[in-house]
Amino acid sequence: MKLDQCARGLVAERLGDSPTTAIPLHFVLRGRAQVYADDPRELRNLLVVFTYGYGEAFALGPDPQALAQLCAEAEVWKHHLWVPTEAADAVAQVVREHRSKQVERLPQLHRVLTATPPAFACDPPARLLTGVDIGLLEDVPPQFAPALAGWESRAVALDESIVAAVTVDGGIVSLASVFARTPRHADVAVHTLESFRSRSYSTACAALVVRAILDSGRTPTWTVQERNLASVRISEKLGFQTVARSVLLV
Repeated sequence: MKLDQCARGLVAERLGDSPTTAIPLHFVLRGRAQVYADDPRELRNLLVVFTYGYGEAFALGPDPQALAQLCAEAEVWKHHLWVPTEAADAVAQVVREHRSKQVERLPQLHRVLTATPPAFACDPPARLLTGVDIGLLEDVPPQFAPALAGWESRAVALDESIVAAVTVDGGIVSLASVFARTPRHADVAVHTLESFRSRSYSTACAALVVRAILDSGRTPTWTVQERNLASVRISEKLGFQTVARSVLLV
């Protein structure tokens, strides 16, 4: 059944604050998710449907069949679904029955960093953005939108998130940001325009964001598809290590 927003605290407690749940917890705490549960009292199996416009949902629980039923109730057939590895087959079967195409299983890595990363130089240099940079952030090309989608607006992202960028000719060409933030964790997102890649821009931006996360007392996390080798390599340069895995159904 679909839960009311008043159950947000109980849902947050059930999710917990871990590298695998930091992103759904962020959206639940900010009231930007619809949550479904098989049992509203015990909350053993949950489906968290993000409402930020990119069609994603997160499933959590020990019962693959119950998770599949929640997906059916929420009708998230067109969504990208993050599911526990052990539930992937059952949920994929239900989703496939309602889609006109096959369901692809993409392994996801959940990575963490506990030590301060080295500094990475690039030319021009990366820098942390502040409130005076709102014009720059408002004018970024649409390719950067997913990295900033964890926040209600670009102004909120500058105020509550951490954003670093490289600018060329007055415009942002590479950006790293805190996509999701919880009391214990902060998940990092990066993007560099294709024509400006292979210049260490993403790594330099991400290093600044990661250092700021550590300074805030949180643990940096990096959630990435295993096949996204460029992003995996950046996280490795910074010292991230995989602590958990899940599956993204697309």
